[in-house]
Amino acid sequence: MNAKMFSIGQNVVYGIHGVCVIEDIRNTSLSSMMPPQNYYVLKQIKRGSVIYVPCSNESGRYKIRGLLSENEIYAMIEAIKGDRMEWNVNRKERTAAFRDILSQGLSEDLLLMMLCIRERKNEFTDAKKKLSGADNDILTSAENLVIQEFAFVLGIDEDDVLSFIMERLTDTGDESSYVGYETLDA
Repeated sequence: MNAKMFSIGQNVVYGIHGVCVIEDIRNTSLSSMMPPQNYYVLKQIKRGSVIYVPCSNESGRYKIRGLLSENEIYAMIEAIKGDRMEWNVNRKERTAAFRDILSQGLSEDLLLMMLCIRERKNEFTDAKKKLSGADNDILTSAENLVIQEFAFVLGIDEDDVLSFIMERLTDTGDESSYVGYETLDA
């Protein structure tokens, strides 16, 4: 990734930090122990926090990517219709797999993971149980990423994003296929 890959003023997504605007591309040193290098100066749209990301952050856990287009969002939702992600009963394996999906950014797997966790959460609620803290945190992070990007790109209210997704997933008339989102309360 080089400084010319993205430009100042461009809206991007940076890992779990969500939608950001590139405010600057600056050659600086963030520590007296480090030589200066080029950084993207990102400002989170929602929180206003500023994040410095090395332009050469190819090996970093999170990468900067351009926003999905409206067509890509519709295609992603269409691609997961009728698909399901199986719940791994091994908590350690499940958490590792979910964190890996979360670190990859917005994808069909992220949407399927959200649906899987939400469905399990509703099952647990019906049985008067709770999701593990790790599962709940992953669900919250995933939904925040999806909601933030979809709302920004589609120009809809964040409160309407989950309903928007479910309407498109269930437009075949099989509303029972995603019972995890019968109620959209987080």
